[in-house]
Amino acid sequence: MWHVLFGCSTSVSGELALKAVEAVQTGMPSAALAAVFGPVRLSAARRRQLLSVHMPWALRAGVACVDLMCIPYERHFPEPLDVVRARWRIVPAPPFAAAATKGGVTETQTNETPLQ
Repeated sequence: MWHVLFGCSTSVSGELALKAVEAVQTGMPSAALAAVFGPVRLSAARRRQLLSVHMPWALRAGVACVDLMCIPYERHFPEPLDVVRARWRIVPAPPFAAAATKGGVTETQTNETPLQ
């Protein structure tokens, strides 16, 4: 649900950025540890992008939005996404870099752009 609300991809970078939002929202040490130590799995370019662009966004977004833990999300499914985001003060994530090609298969996300 949060991937859609925040516009995060399901790439490793997107998951780690969302873990930072989760850490701010819940205060859970496991989410904070994942956000802090997870970037070691990334290439230097992706780690740099995550730490300079997405982690600062995630911390600001997690603080700015309402408490998302007790919302009955299913009641809001018929509403437009931009209306829900505005109501809950959700700032969508900046675009994520496209996932690397492995074995001829490229994982692409709709909001991702390739890293140079």
